[in-house]
Amino acid sequence: MSSNEDGLTLGDRNASADGLDALFRPRSVAVVGVSSSGRGLGATTVRTIQRFGFDGPVVAINPKATEVAGVPCFPSLKDVPHEIDLALLFTGGDRIRDSVLDAAAAGVGAVVIFASGFAEGGADGAAREREIIELARAHGIRVLGPNCQGIVSLASGLAATFSNALWTDELGPPSAVAYIGQSGAIGGTVFDLGRERGCVPALWISTGNQADLSVVELAEQALDDDELRVLMLYLESVPHADDWIPLCRRAAEVGKHIVLLRSGTTEVGRSAVASHTGSMVGQDEAFKLASAAAGVVVVSDVNELVDAAMSLVRGASPASRRLGVVTTSGGAGGLCADMSFELGLEMVTLSPDTAAALVPVLSDFALPQNPVDVTADLVSGRPHDLGEVCRLVAADPAVDHVLVVVSAVVGKIAERIARGIVEARSRAEKAFSIVYLSSHDRTLEVRRIYAEGGIPVFDSIGAALRAMSHIVSAGPSRTGASPVHAPAAPSNGPAYRVLTEAEGAPVLAAAGISVPGGTLTTSRAEAERVAAQLGDDLVVKLQSPQILHKTEMGLVVVGAAAAQVGALYDEMTARARQHAPHAVVEGVLVQRRVRSGVEVLIDVQVQDNGYPPVLTVGLGGTAVELYADVDTGLLPVDHDTALRMLRRLRGWPLLDGFRGGPVHDVDAAARAIVAAAEVAAALGPDLVEFEINPLIVHEKGHGATAVDFVAHLESAVAAPVTRPVGRDSESIRAEVSR
Repeated sequence: MSSNEDGLTLGDRNASADGLDALFRPRSVAVVGVSSSGRGLGATTVRTIQRFGFDGPVVAINPKATEVAGVPCFPSLKDVPHEIDLALLFTGGDRIRDSVLDAAAAGVGAVVIFASGFAEGGADGAAREREIIELARAHGIRVLGPNCQGIVSLASGLAATFSNALWTDELGPPSAVAYIGQSGAIGGTVFDLGRERGCVPALWISTGNQADLSVVELAEQALDDDELRVLMLYLESVPHADDWIPLCRRAAEVGKHIVLLRSGTTEVGRSAVASHTGSMVGQDEAFKLASAAAGVVVVSDVNELVDAAMSLVRGASPASRRLGVVTTSGGAGGLCADMSFELGLEMVTLSPDTAAALVPVLSDFALPQNPVDVTADLVSGRPHDLGEVCRLVAADPAVDHVLVVVSAVVGKIAERIARGIVEARSRAEKAFSIVYLSSHDRTLEVRRIYAEGGIPVFDSIGAALRAMSHIVSAGPSRTGASPVHAPAAPSNGPAYRVLTEAEGAPVLAAAGISVPGGTLTTSRAEAERVAAQLGDDLVVKLQSPQILHKTEMGLVVVGAAAAQVGALYDEMTARARQHAPHAVVEGVLVQRRVRSGVEVLIDVQVQDNGYPPVLTVGLGGTAVELYADVDTGLLPVDHDTALRMLRRLRGWPLLDGFRGGPVHDVDAAARAIVAAAEVAAALGPDLVEFEINPLIVHEKGHGATAVDFVAHLESAVAAPVTRPVGRDSESIRAEVSR
């Protein structure tokens, strides 16, 4: 074996430098496919590596040059006289395969494939991608990419990327945060925003197509880094629950935070066209709910991603719901109060002791109440006292988080205020946030003081409060709650079996859910006979597994007289044959009309990728999509949780005696929600979706009745029960199997 002055020996890899070590902590780097002209992405990457001071040997690979961009150049990786840990591949097309084989022959531990044109481009590209990954795996090489922008580790001086987000005169010191995501462009924005806000990622990885190394696997590795406290993750696809949930739980166990940004959230489940809920609640909902339940901070854009990470790394926590606000403007205080309420944050009442302590510090005409408006008099005359006000507010036992809003204060006064607030923060065991309502170019020094003092600075009240709201929404896991796994999701096998209302009524009854009295009739004569027995004021509905939205086709009549039912039977069956000639008509359901009430939706959707089923509760009826007034949660659910879901609806006042109206039987509605969840659990892996719409919630003391129902099943439900529930799950499944 040959060696060089750096002590690296070809073919004699240190046992610790496996594939992931070679990526995260390479001792040497080769850039393959660098143009001899010194231009292009490969040469840019070489210069970026040099700029950030990587202390190991760096070489370029080009058979037509001996030096490129100031580093030695070799014809191939095999020709390099020392070992290469990490190879950055800028070759494309068919040359990628040769580059991977060259890396294998040279004993390379990891490669980064920057080229595009793989799975993101269609079936042919996906086939090429699979071939490359299989080849790399056969030789023990880990692959980052393809279609990615590389890896940056500021702690080790590694900047293996061509992203121009790093080309700035003042990147700033690294923070205890990482970015790992499928998008390099999003990652570049994270770098830029982080630089502006004093929250530069110490570790930055763009995974691209993540054909081998995924965001989840790399995040697992990043959790082992003692210098990192917050992981910013960007996902374009949902990982399997068996991979994702353990990562989230481990982060919570080691006291670290995950902030998640997910794109592609508008994709709806396969049953969307068949249910009212599909257009409102997509397959992504279970992932987001399970993530939040496992302690993940879920955000909706890149600014929020950086803001939440900045807040967490500087002391915010899921327990920071109760706010104490200090402002230099009464108007700003009012905005804080309004927006905090809308975002589920609490503006607490300061204790009498705190109020008394504030009186001698504040101006004579300032009120010692939350929000505390210190007024312009204190700002201009005694700016140092603003820090004392913050300290007193932070000392109040009811306050978790101090938010300070400073408006149009610049120069030396602003710097004195900043130092006073930083001093108050250092003496308090509470989180602080600053909203600075002044331009960046006039407040650079002030923002630096806050950043060095460990206080996040925001440009708007909304940004600060949204960051807090996202963080406190991730609180349940920190108190022990955790999501449950779903039964196995249905396979992509035969067409679903649809359970109509007539078939489903015994299923609901077995679960304790009230249903209207009625009979499925299969002839006009039978329909007339049943109607005569039930009397007037009837509901008549055609039943077909293929016709799920009956109202739109005129296949539901409410308030029919018994004498009309025979004609309605003929009209409905004829209309079904006309508009849906291939539909199987099971018959016409003739029911007694139930008493009026508030219509509620209950829906359970089984999810792919191992996530728990999603329960959706909302205002129901034919206008459910129009109002989209729903709340979602994960199974299982108990009575108290069901009540909370109802109370979170905008339409809750309709159930609770709106404008002198009747109070409705919300306890019965909650029992029906729990029972519906138990039906879903009893059906286990055969269930695709289960919907009651509407459940009519009657006046208090009169219960609730499920007047329409549909379920999609994978099979005839002949398998044994896999998940016992509080009610008789065997009888529920038996009813379905009949």
